[in-house]
Amino acid sequence: MAEKGEQSEQIWELLQALPVERQKAVCWLVKNIDIADRLSEGGKMTSEEIEELTQRALDIKDDIMLALVKYKQAKDRYETENKEQEI
Repeated sequence: MAEKGEQSEQIWELLQALPVERQKAVCWLVKNIDIADRLSEGGKMTSEEIEELTQRALDIKDDIMLALVKYKQAKDRYETENKEQEI
């Protein structure tokens, strides 16, 4: 149980280090995780696609778009790692 407390503390510290608008985007993502999951369905995105969408989100200062892109990247990485462990 202490491990979850430590993880929560680490997450809280990381969140506090973000600019306020990015904190709001992360909170939006958490509150709307079902929407994020639906938007992130489909095939794995390439590194180039992730990079392009990340840059676009930064250029237009769209922190929710940035959070969604990074969520998709993390989800793809997690699914790839789990598939590799199954083999």
